[in-house]
Amino acid sequence: MRDLAAHGLGIALLARSVAEAPGPPRAVHGVDPGPQLRPVGLLHRADTSLGAAAQACQAFLAGWSAPREPGSGVA
Repeated sequence: MRDLAAHGLGIALLARSVAEAPGPPRAVHGVDPGPQLRPVGLLHRADTSLGAAAQACQAFLAGWSAPREPGSGVA
C-alpha cells in the first residue's frame, strides 16, 4: 500500500513506523486524534411546510448539542 501511494496511485492510512520506513519518497501527514466536529443544519424553503421526517430531524437537531472544547469559539 505504501509503495502504491508513493507512486501516485492512491493514499494509504498506515502506522507511522510503516509510513516512515525506507522506500520511495512520499509525504507523511499525522492524523489528529482530537474531536472532529462538523456543523449540521437543515435548510428548507420558507414558503413550504416540512414533512414529518423533516420535522423529526429539525426537532432532533434543535435538541442536540455536541460537547464543546473550551476556547473553541463554538457556541
